[in-house]
Amino acid sequence: MTTLHPASLAVVLIRSGVAAAMKRSSPAAAAKRSSHVIALPVLLSLTAVAGAFPWDKDMVDQPSAKPQESEAPMDAAGVPVAGGETMPTPVTEAGMFEAKDAAVLLENPIPATPESVAFGQYLYEINCMVCHGPEGRGDGPVGLLLATSPVDMNDAYTQDQGDGQLFFTITRGRVTMPYYRDALSVEERWHVINYMRATFQSPSQVAEAAAPVVESAAQLGEPSAQIGASAEQIGE
Repeated sequence: MTTLHPASLAVVLIRSGVAAAMKRSSPAAAAKRSSHVIALPVLLSLTAVAGAFPWDKDMVDQPSAKPQESEAPMDAAGVPVAGGETMPTPVTEAGMFEAKDAAVLLENPIPATPESVAFGQYLYEINCMVCHGPEGRGDGPVGLLLATSPVDMNDAYTQDQGDGQLFFTITRGRVTMPYYRDALSVEERWHVINYMRATFQSPSQVAEAAAPVVESAAQLGEPSAQIGASAEQIGE
């Protein structure tokens, strides 16, 4: 027994139906249906040819430029994602501590001028304030949602670190803090550190800064006493 292809079977059925209808219809209608019978195999063959083309692919598979498929043009202010960082990339917790301790030898190449501090404040408010807060207390709107609170910029733990160590943390991240090497250029990170140093201070640093002022006031008291004594002598 011969098995017909579904398309061939459809043609046979349609032809038989059309032939039966032609017997019951007028010559004009029969001629019209006859033309349909001739055109149907042609349409079916075109459908088979069309199915051979890759038109049944999803839109995602079409030939189009995918994200990050081509190199983006380098910008003068762009931050390189590879080859532009010299900080080590530790893969263990112990390695992180060792690398951060070694980073103390890094020197801040950006002088803490008023312009640098102002620029550092601008960068801090964009990138850091959401976690560390406007006063560096770790109480920013995002920081309050974290299981581990961000460090207080005013604590001795933070302020006693060298600029290089702070640079390492900003570059590589720490605990819940993500790395910012792709958001801030090397120079911009140093500006942020200058702002941190100028704005946030531990209680001990505040006391040390106030001590010379107190000593100067005490010294000023001595000449005033001498002036009083001299006036008494003049009166005599």
